[in-house]
Amino acid sequence: MHTLQSNNDITAVELSSKNIIVATTKVKQTKRAYRLWIEGTKLTKSGFNSNSLYDITYLNDRIVLTLSDTGSRHVTGSNRNGKDRPIIDLHCIEVGNIFNANDTVKVYYADSTIVFKRGR
Repeated sequence: MHTLQSNNDITAVELSSKNIIVATTKVKQTKRAYRLWIEGTKLTKSGFNSNSLYDITYLNDRIVLTLSDTGSRHVTGSNRNGKDRPIIDLHCIEVGNIFNANDTVKVYYADSTIVFKRGR
């Protein structure tokens, strides 16, 4: 886990792909933390398959997930109708340090990178 204070710490490389998919999700508040949940084919198209390793970076205004052979987290998964369904469940206090409960968050899916930013 990385906690960085400046947007300059992650450059435009995070979204340099020409094949960016943009979607939205909502921040949920639970008794112990805040949750961002994404799943399905958008993850696969970005290279985040079940059991893939990734690193997470928390910035003031965004969360960046980057695939890494030595990542500290892994994509979980399940099967739906016989097909693999990758899942990323970010359930932690750090999500609440960046976003508020019920915020709509834009999710940018690029090659080997996923970025969560507050929706506008």
